[in-house]
Amino acid sequence: MLKYGAFAKAVEMMCFKPALNRLEELRPEMDMKIYKKKVKSEYKAMLCRTPDIGGSSLEANLYIAAFVFSLHKAEPEKITPAIVDEMVTAVFDSPFMVKAHKNKKCTLFTDKVQDKKVRESIASQNSKYELD
Repeated sequence: MLKYGAFAKAVEMMCFKPALNRLEELRPEMDMKIYKKKVKSEYKAMLCRTPDIGGSSLEANLYIAAFVFSLHKAEPEKITPAIVDEMVTAVFDSPFMVKAHKNKKCTLFTDKVQDKKVRESIASQNSKYELD
């Protein structure tokens, strides 16, 4: 299972403030302290239910995805997918994220990176059957 450790807390530190600031604009009637506690609780629970994939570079994606899903799952009646989309956009537009990606090339779709992802995917398979 994934751990609620340093990486999980780093995801929270990067994402909570811009996401909650945007949510406060969209849903000013909500109590952000209570919502934040619910998201944190759901995030921890989600990580505990998610199988570890052995330190692969794809693992970071699981932590971020769990956080994003927990934004909705903490208050599904109030937080629609459209609101989650707004919150995620706020995170990516935050000064920290802009600065972190400044002067970096997008290398995700280069052959080298994609070949590495394929190798990691193959290595993570436990079954001897191709489509399992």
